[in-house]
Amino acid sequence: AALVGAARALTPTVVTAVWPHDDLDRWGRLAADAGATALLVAPAARDDPGVELRRLDRLSRASGLDLIAFDLYTGPYAPATLAAVLGHPAVTAYKPAHLSDAIACQAGIWSAVAAGVTVLTGEDRMFVPSLLWGARGALVGLAAAATPLTRTAFRAAHEPRAELFAPSRILDEFAAATFRPPYDGYVQRMSWIAADEGRIPVEFAVDPGRPAGLGDAERAPLLALTRRLLDEVEAAGIPPR
Repeated sequence: AALVGAARALTPTVVTAVWPHDDLDRWGRLAADAGATALLVAPAARDDPGVELRRLDRLSRASGLDLIAFDLYTGPYAPATLAAVLGHPAVTAYKPAHLSDAIACQAGIWSAVAAGVTVLTGEDRMFVPSLLWGARGALVGLAAAATPLTRTAFRAAHEPRAELFAPSRILDEFAAATFRPPYDGYVQRMSWIAADEGRIPVEFAVDPGRPAGLGDAERAPLLALTRRLLDEVEAAGIPPR
């Protein structure tokens, strides 16, 4: 709740997660009181539409906030459950995060579009494809740093006359360097980049939970690649907004 409140002091839009083990009534109320504007709800019972709908009912009553269905690869919705979730009146957006399953990502997006639910791509390694399949927004860790790379690709995908190949290639190269095994090292990698850009102090660019397989030797090559890609976007003269 303190983190949500601190974020709300900086931006009018704050999305916070709801995990299967959370106390739905308590956390829904606390998150809303702290200033959250939407809740990102991870599945708890992928094969049981009734359980998921009851969870959404409780969250909606407790928080009064918009809900975003988080179709997370660790336990993605079964088709019948997803259809029920997308039909819930409090669910105003859908975020697929299928990791490497492009077919499931595409099917989920198409289901949400058919249900009239806004799609926010959560696919760092399928960012532009997700936009071409029907996503209208983005809620991705990929945008935590080096944001011109994400913004230019997003803009190009939504402007009919924009040149899409270069921004997509650049963003794919960035995603391949940041969201790769060990995948739990993603937070540390993005923190390194954010500190290199001056977004956060260097002393804060440390993830105490980073995996043992991620070594500091990865930092310098990652920062060099990121700087090169940012320079490519700037040289191409593509406005990031």
